[in-house]
Amino acid sequence: MMVRWDPSRVIDLECDLPDLPPASSAADAQEEEADVGGRTCLSTWKHPLGRCSSPIDLTEGSSSSKPVQAAPGPRGQAGQAHRQLREGLLAATMQRLRFRAVVTRCGRTRGRKAWQKDTLLLRNVVATSNDLPQKIHTDHIWLKATMLAADKLLLTSTIRKNATELKGKELALHKGNFDAVGTQAAVLAGFAVVMVVEFHMPETAHFALQGIYYVFAVITLVANLRCVAMTTCITVMGTGLALRGPDGSMVRAVEGMYNQRAIVFRSFGTGIVACCCSVAVIAWIKMDVIPACICTGAIAWTLFSIARYTRFYLDFFKFNEDEVVSLDDILGADLVNKENIVKQLGIGSDTLVRLLGAITQNRRGVTADCGCVLMNQVGKQLQRLAPKPGQLVEFDARVRWYRKLGGWDLRLSHHTRFEKAGMAVRRG
Repeated sequence: MMVRWDPSRVIDLECDLPDLPPASSAADAQEEEADVGGRTCLSTWKHPLGRCSSPIDLTEGSSSSKPVQAAPGPRGQAGQAHRQLREGLLAATMQRLRFRAVVTRCGRTRGRKAWQKDTLLLRNVVATSNDLPQKIHTDHIWLKATMLAADKLLLTSTIRKNATELKGKELALHKGNFDAVGTQAAVLAGFAVVMVVEFHMPETAHFALQGIYYVFAVITLVANLRCVAMTTCITVMGTGLALRGPDGSMVRAVEGMYNQRAIVFRSFGTGIVACCCSVAVIAWIKMDVIPACICTGAIAWTLFSIARYTRFYLDFFKFNEDEVVSLDDILGADLVNKENIVKQLGIGSDTLVRLLGAITQNRRGVTADCGCVLMNQVGKQLQRLAPKPGQLVEFDARVRWYRKLGGWDLRLSHHTRFEKAGMAVRRG
């Protein structure tokens, strides 16, 4: 039974080609696997893949249907088959090749946990292409699923930056609201001062009306001054905490300003009601009964209208707090853990868009791009996507090469998806 590994887009697999001769027996094969497995520790082992002085002539001494395979040679010499595979792949750089091999073993490299990679040991590897005259053959290679640490770091910093900008917009919104309320409260406080100081009470006024008037005037002054003081403290201290505080201060400042809205609005509403009541009392002091009744009715209708429309606006603009888009998990953690936040972040880089797509696909149960998933999930994804030992696999790959310390490595870029008996099998 053959499992076809159909490539497409993103995942990067490193093709480790150690200089080992082909196995001549089962015992030698076990020794070579143990030797290669011991050399995959990233902290100690480096590739001996050297620069090719000239590409190998694949047309010399063989036909197009016969694999190119070097003689094993003496035991002490380096594996000619591996060198020939490297040279052949370097000659086919940026070309799409069809690889066919048998899975021998699945494992995991040693070293730091953050840099561990899941590996596949492939035997009897044959690479073919329409652009190459002959096949490229080697005894075995190791495939290692790479984790793009630099891209992950860039993704994290970009998401945190954009999340901070969104929180900054919310901070500016709350600051503007408090400034508007504070300005109106200051105007009403000025009216209250005029009512207390500049108003000349007639001598014929009833003492009860005089007392009620001054009580409402003082309540108007106190409530509005309290509102002005609260809005000033909230805007000054909140913005200072958000911009100059430690990590997480932006979230704390925005949430604090949001929670203080109700207290500020209640104080402002108290000042408005007390001011209206003071005007109604002035009407009874300055006017006759009929005009005073008309003015009192108008003021009562105004208060009723204010209360009615305030309740209507509260119900109209009400929303469920559980459905609020929160950025706390991004600003307080290293990575994204809510899909609805990811949709609202502006990512311009193609690599970051590709990584976000891999994360959202993983959450929806679609085949994930193993080279782009989060730390400690690369191994799990490759483990679920990898075929079982002993199965024959075929996959397409576009060969790329890049410079590393200690020599040149080959990287195979493709997407992982299995096809079994003509039917796509997705493992998410």
